[in-house]
Amino acid sequence: NHSSIGGDTLKGLIKTRPSVSSHPLSDRGLEWVKQRLNTCLTTHATCPRSSKTLPRRVLTFERLSHSGEIRVRILEDSPREGDYATLSHRWGSHQACVTTRALLEKHKEALPWPDLPQTFRDSIEFCLAIGINYLWIDALCIVQDDDDDWHTEAAKMADVYQNSYITLA
Repeated sequence: NHSSIGGDTLKGLIKTRPSVSSHPLSDRGLEWVKQRLNTCLTTHATCPRSSKTLPRRVLTFERLSHSGEIRVRILEDSPREGDYATLSHRWGSHQACVTTRALLEKHKEALPWPDLPQTFRDSIEFCLAIGINYLWIDALCIVQDDDDDWHTEAAKMADVYQNSYITLA
């Protein structure tokens, strides 16, 4: 029973480390992540370096060179393989930015940047900074008001997370 472990007992079991930087998108923070990923991919036998088949739906995005704006949309049923990230996040009491049956076709065309929560925007910018162009976020990649889609896609979540290149939290 872990609840009986006191703070003094935990001292020494959990090593504290200094903060990498004040912001994950700083040059120092990105370099740290890239180094950790490289170490993982080159030295961990359980971290194979091969692209995986993308989940049924993922966000795809690109920074437009002429404006610097980021274009985001849902890519569906693509047979492509590639590196993708997953976002593990807490929804809170209400998630305003979700894919519904009524919005799916619109989201496949574009998701307006200002409509995305800051956590989603930060995750997309982080992915772009480390060279990943696909991101799986449950709220957007599972149709939230379609029971069949939700049950089918939720059943695949373990594989989606296991096969992602990196999970952001």
